[in-house]
Amino acid sequence: SKRKTTREQKTKSKMDMQQSNKPHGSGSFIGHVIPATFFFVFGTFLLGLCLKRCRSLPPGSTYCEMHVPEKNTTLLWWVGVLLVVLTLCGIVVEAIGGIQAGLGVAHQLGHESFYFCYTFVGLVIFFESVGRLAPDSGRRALCLAFFLQYLGWTGHGLMKTDMADQRIHLLQAQISLFTTIVVGYSIYNPRSMEAYVLSYALFILVATWLFTAGCNAEFVNISHHLVESYLTLQVLAIALIVTVCAAFFSGNNLGQNNAFSAGKYSMVDTEVEHMREKDLM
Repeated sequence: SKRKTTREQKTKSKMDMQQSNKPHGSGSFIGHVIPATFFFVFGTFLLGLCLKRCRSLPPGSTYCEMHVPEKNTTLLWWVGVLLVVLTLCGIVVEAIGGIQAGLGVAHQLGHESFYFCYTFVGLVIFFESVGRLAPDSGRRALCLAFFLQYLGWTGHGLMKTDMADQRIHLLQAQISLFTTIVVGYSIYNPRSMEAYVLSYALFILVATWLFTAGCNAEFVNISHHLVESYLTLQVLAIALIVTVCAAFFSGNNLGQNNAFSAGKYSMVDTEVEHMREKDLM
């Protein structure tokens, strides 16, 4: 009996030591804020670039005709390189944290796989920028990454025992799935300015919701029945900011395109339409 008690005490002491040496994983505030910052910076930059370009569009042209898919290879090159470098840094940080805690390199494999998704996206964007892959290959890779995030966040959420924490992570999964659909539709219908803008606005929503999950992990205990209310307020805040910017700072160019028919306005049909217009002239 004494041996059993001693063994239990040693086991508890070891667990307490591991807990005190626990690395900043995705279960901590820092672990949520790092990827949240990544999404927020990229989403804000891309939306700001969209706004800037709208103000300088040539007369009679639309944003999607000029910039979708992305034609600035220098921009694509930098985005691809930054994605690869930053996500690899994230993977290294997760691995080092596991080693320092004595839990091994693969302790945070689930979190590392999230970073690997965007390392893949960065590589695809890089190859697209140097002409080795077709236009919009990067956004196709982004669809795959968000779908994999959906699967990962779903599994991560289902393992949670706290109801609010579980709900937050499952909603994160649903946001990722919705982003997959929006980005995919934007690729299928490149004339839809609404889908194009929404796809990058969702980056910011992913960021704010990750920040919410981080706050819930360490600072605030969100009630289970209020989780959706927090998400609702964040969606409305982002939508309001995007709407105000579009209304007052886009130079009246953002809303010129109202094409929602994906079949009619695919990339191939658009080129055929332009050729027919030239023939008639």
